[in-house]
Amino acid sequence: MGTAPKGNPPFLASGPSAAIKTGAPPCVPSAPRSEPPDSPTRSSLEGFELDGLAGMRATLERPDKPILYIEVHGRGEYARADPRRVCEVLEGHYKNIRAYASPDDFKAKQSRLRRLWGRVSPFGDIEQACRVDLREVKQHDTQRYQLLCLP
Repeated sequence: MGTAPKGNPPFLASGPSAAIKTGAPPCVPSAPRSEPPDSPTRSSLEGFELDGLAGMRATLERPDKPILYIEVHGRGEYARADPRRVCEVLEGHYKNIRAYASPDDFKAKQSRLRRLWGRVSPFGDIEQACRVDLREVKQHDTQRYQLLCLP
């Protein structure tokens, strides 16, 4: 992993010079999307999770909010990351949040024989083994976790 970018990430740039500075098109509000309410949303913002959630505020406050799958980075990877605060924001909008250790991190800690067995065992085995309590995510701000938020 690299170092955290300084200032706002390019996707948060706005104004007439945003396209010149970032190479991205100028930010133009789009019409509301007409996706079904149960369409999942995946978010991997590399330490800018709080900024992304702030931008999703209106969506998260809707009664038909989407299923959200978000990767939460610890301060060890990105200085702006704050897993505890991300969890608190999500708890304000979702009743059912399932937390998982990153599968790649989990597999790296396993023995070679166990990793080989994992290739032939059912997914449920890994899903249960990676599951962690949300309190762990809040306490360990140096690790990476994945959160499945169900409305």
